[in-house]
Amino acid sequence: MFKFWGGLLSSSLEIEELIPWIKGFGFTLGEWRKNVCVRYSEKIAVKEVESGRFLSYKELNLNSNKVANGLLDLGIKKGDPVVLFTCNRLEYLVLEQALHKIGAIRVSLNERLSSDYLRYIINDSAAKMVVTDHELLGKVYPIIQEKGQQLKVVCVSDGNKLPSGVLDFEELLKYSEEEPEINVDEQDIAQYGYTGGTTGFPKGVVRTHKADFITYVFEAIEWDITDGEKMLWATPLPHVAGLVIPAGFLKGATAYIMKKFDIPKFLETIEKEKITWTFLVPTMVYMLLEHPDLTKYDLSSLRTIVYGASPMSPEKLKQAVKIFGPIFIQIYGQYEVPDLISRLTKEEHLEALQNPSKQKRLASAGKPHSWVEVKIVDDNDVEVPRGTIGEIVVRAPHMMLGYLNKPEVTAETLKNGWLHTGDVGYMDEDGYLYIIDRKKDMIISGGMNVYSAEVEKVLHEHPAVKDVAVIGVPDEKWGEAVKAIVALKQEYKPTKEIVDDIIRFAKEKLPAYAVPKSVDFIDEIPVTPYGKIDKKKLREPYWKGLERKVH
Repeated sequence: MFKFWGGLLSSSLEIEELIPWIKGFGFTLGEWRKNVCVRYSEKIAVKEVESGRFLSYKELNLNSNKVANGLLDLGIKKGDPVVLFTCNRLEYLVLEQALHKIGAIRVSLNERLSSDYLRYIINDSAAKMVVTDHELLGKVYPIIQEKGQQLKVVCVSDGNKLPSGVLDFEELLKYSEEEPEINVDEQDIAQYGYTGGTTGFPKGVVRTHKADFITYVFEAIEWDITDGEKMLWATPLPHVAGLVIPAGFLKGATAYIMKKFDIPKFLETIEKEKITWTFLVPTMVYMLLEHPDLTKYDLSSLRTIVYGASPMSPEKLKQAVKIFGPIFIQIYGQYEVPDLISRLTKEEHLEALQNPSKQKRLASAGKPHSWVEVKIVDDNDVEVPRGTIGEIVVRAPHMMLGYLNKPEVTAETLKNGWLHTGDVGYMDEDGYLYIIDRKKDMIISGGMNVYSAEVEKVLHEHPAVKDVAVIGVPDEKWGEAVKAIVALKQEYKPTKEIVDDIIRFAKEKLPAYAVPKSVDFIDEIPVTPYGKIDKKKLREPYWKGLERKVH
């Protein structure tokens, strides 16, 4: 069992002794990416599914050197924040590697972000440059014009004409292939990773080269990434994909990247390319399960599906295992301590499905990793007994330094070396961690705490429900009333009879105070750019005009 506290991870040498296959990589991201590219030089590193374009590891490294030298010539220095705002494409990974090599700070933004969020992040991060592509230029260009000459702009033109003052990315590929000679330290800042912004503007999570490297190494181990893996990515690269593709590179994997999640193309790619590994958020799994042609494809090459970002209904999970097999790994984490708090392994999924006494574990987030400390605390930060609900707090070697420009929020989140996740949950007697809800999503109805995720888990079992979100809405009597917002399966229509049946179903399985008082229907449950249910958007029409969000 690894135990990384007490200074055990104070140097790269010590982690190399624990994990011999990473010897010689180095802890700075540019250094180990270069060494990986040398080790696997002739292998394909990344391939675009739609266009078929690809780069070998050697080409990825040489192109990143050219871009790094071009950025230096444009005046980008070590420590300068650079915004990457592109679709899923080869150039994103080239740019990322180039920034690591010169010690610039990567600020990766999801293409689905609103203009207000883009403007806020560009200003909050004090970005020196924005790199975008022609497809997204129109969205970010008005903000660029507001900033004037103080903000440099590079665009992947795809052969299109660019506005005056915008440099074509192709110009950067004319620079030298030589490795840039910039002294980067493992404790230097590698990225500002912006959170999903589900309660307000996103927060910039400050992470070092060392913290990110530790993340990549243990993702490769804990997420069952093997040598030569074929990894398919249909989530945005600034999401989990951007954190795990480098973990795959450590093992010489090929990353197949899709511009968007197109189900027929996704399934066709698995069959054609013999994909072995993929990551999905639960909503994507639900969409696959609903697709009429799912079983027509040969998906037998798949040996690992990692899922996370939000809980998956145990009922839906059982359906998924019947189709794909026992190849699921659930991961739990957040950008502040990325994706490596706990894990429910393939074996634990299978055991829970085969043993009725252990089926409850499908609703858990698995056990904390042996090198991560987790405890459950009350409102006074006192640890509570097993089985008692409280806030999940974490201590791990890959945690963030803090939030950019937010010292008060940082102080509230990081206390005495422990990171307060904002998630409510408990740990059972066997050490399995159960996520009950986000603190901010908890509904207080008539003085009783209602955990929306628990209600959602029950409603997912109803045969008419494709997807569901539960929120609190203002109520004169109860303060907040529980409301279910439901996306129905195709064969069902929104009727009073369906509403009555959903509420009846809930009454059979939930305490009276947690049963939805009302049900509204929607075509699709909205999600944030990072794959989480957008409860802020769902709440807005019900709370409009009210100052307080608790009635």
